[in-house]
Amino acid sequence: MAPCPAGLGNQWLVLLKDTALVSLISVNDLMLQTKKHRHPHSGTL
Repeated sequence: MAPCPAGLGNQWLVLLKDTALVSLISVNDLMLQTKKHRHPHSGTL
């Protein structure tokens, strides 16, 4: 297996971090929406 150029390795790392961040944000949003639908009258002010 040949070593990757440094730029390609950096792009892969950025893509991996961005994907994890988007996943984390969407999971948090999903959990918040679930809470809102379970208790519709307990919203925050």
